[in-house]
Amino acid sequence: PEMRLIRPHPEFRFVATGNTNGAGDDTGLYSSTVVQDAATFERFGIVERVTYMSQEEEMAILQSKVGCSKRHAKELIRFASEIRENAFPTEVSLTIGPRVLINIGKIGVRRGSMKKGIEVAYANRLPETERAAALSIAGRLISD
Repeated sequence: PEMRLIRPHPEFRFVATGNTNGAGDDTGLYSSTVVQDAATFERFGIVERVTYMSQEEEMAILQSKVGCSKRHAKELIRFASEIRENAFPTEVSLTIGPRVLINIGKIGVRRGSMKKGIEVAYANRLPETERAAALSIAGRLISD
């Protein structure tokens, strides 16, 4: 068995992800990551940079997963975009991914307030000054 050759299926694919691009993390956001050595990193012939999905795609996902109105979906996407493009990492140390945005929307629908969804699914994770900054942005962009 030690000397056997295993041939992969023609459709076999191996995919790895890395939030730190092999550099490790000393911010604490991705605490279980480590610096990847060059030999490991070089074994991946293709490195693809993945950005956030388009606003149209995010809108469709929010409306299908959350069941919120088009207006609320647009406002949540505007809020997430503001955090991603302008506030992170200078005002807030945590960005907003699609999973968090869906949680914000679900809680917002259940509680009748997208601002409440932002508070409990996102802002309460932040240190106090960052929390205030995030809630201030929500106050400007979200109309409950």
